Amino acid sequence: MMTESEKSLLWRARVNAEHSLDPSTKVGGVIQVQGGPAVFGHNTFVGLDDPATATREERYADVVHAEEVALMRAGRRAEGATYVGTHEPCARCYRRLTLAGVIRILFPVTSPERRERWGCDDGRRVAEAQGVVVVEVQA
Repeated sequence: MMTESEKSLLWRARVNAEHSLDPSTKVGGVIQVQGGPAVFGHNTFVGLDDPATATREERYADVVHAEEVALMRAGRRAEGATYVGTHEPCARCYRRLTLAGVIRILFPVTSPERRERWGCDDGRRVAEAQGVVVVEVQA
């Protein structure tokens, strides 16, 4: 179940995703730090002159995920925070969010195809085993 605050965060994540230059998948995320302002991230690229003309392989090699950008911006403030994203985190990002001390991860329902492609189930198992609350919502 989503709180009104989480609904607002999901809306903000979606708006933030529009800043992504990825022509195929726009991802946004918000870390709501305890007692502080929200921290935003969207997927971006390092080293590409024009992501729109790059091949999928070139984009994949240079992508920085929304979760990673938000975690870099939040720093130590991510400990005890909630992460709300437009997509379920991939296995790598689940681990990074967990390591940073995020205690709740919320995102809209994910398709089985995306879940398999990005290894979401493996990452989710790791997060939940560490006590992270994972919430998948109808949005």
